[in-house]
Amino acid sequence: MRKLLVTFFAFALVIPIAIAQEWWNSSWHFRFPVNISSSVNVENASVKINVNFTSLLESLKITGTFDSNSIRVIEDSYELPYDWENETYSKGNITWIANGTTLANTNRTFWIYFDVIENGEKTKAEIISERPYWRSGYTNNMNVYSPVWNRSWSKLIEVYWKWSTEASYDIAYLYVNGLQVRQKDGVGSELARFLGSSIQCKFTSDASITNPTTDEYGTYGCAIDWIKFYPVANYTTPSLTIIIGNVSQQNLLNWLELPANGSLIDRGELILIRGYVTDENLNLLSFKQKKKKEEIKKILKV
Repeated sequence: MRKLLVTFFAFALVIPIAIAQEWWNSSWHFRFPVNISSSVNVENASVKINVNFTSLLESLKITGTFDSNSIRVIEDSYELPYDWENETYSKGNITWIANGTTLANTNRTFWIYFDVIENGEKTKAEIISERPYWRSGYTNNMNVYSPVWNRSWSKLIEVYWKWSTEASYDIAYLYVNGLQVRQKDGVGSELARFLGSSIQCKFTSDASITNPTTDEYGTYGCAIDWIKFYPVANYTTPSLTIIIGNVSQQNLLNWLELPANGSLIDRGELILIRGYVTDENLNLLSFKQKKKKEEIKKILKV
């Protein structure tokens, strides 16, 4: 198989296929910068931006379908956990923690990478939130555990949970890192914070129940609505100056191959090119010259 190097002097690009040197990952095709700053030093600042990915793709004249799993928040070469609270499939808020100290009057740059499904669907990233809306059910003689929700990188957990039990007889429990942190009966709810990386709920009942509570998610004696995992033991919500930069895409670098049957195969995405063709030794193959077909076939070995 003979490799041909295509030297471009003009092209129209649908989706670029190679990575610029400074890009985080060659499998991601699009990104934009987010610069944050503050007039004072801030620690572990929570950052929130609103993004319309469809509009960003349209600005690049990309017609693919946004892949919501492709969102990544990168600082230097580090991938950060984030939340994606979507208003529509492709529009919503991205929230993350700017770990450590953001010095006063100093810019800190994060890159938001994303892609379209046509470039290969991406796996889900490290997400801060879980919204299980787990319900224990409520029958006689129960001893039921919820799933264990965990993040290995988590240092702080926020949870919103509820209980509705026969007072003094049926009990709702909460466990963090395998240790009991709450025991409740009667009716109530709580937004709680704990240091840890895993959380679980348990419900026990005796041989009789009285008027169990049912909501849109089911009947429960113990319930967990949502959980948030944070990579820091505490975070702040300071006033930040946030500047979102222009979206960009990877620079083009493409190889073509001429297989034995003589047809050209593009190794990457579909592109429209115009230019000169050389052999792998960079010798110009000018088809404007009066070369016989046999000579051309000999050069290309087809």
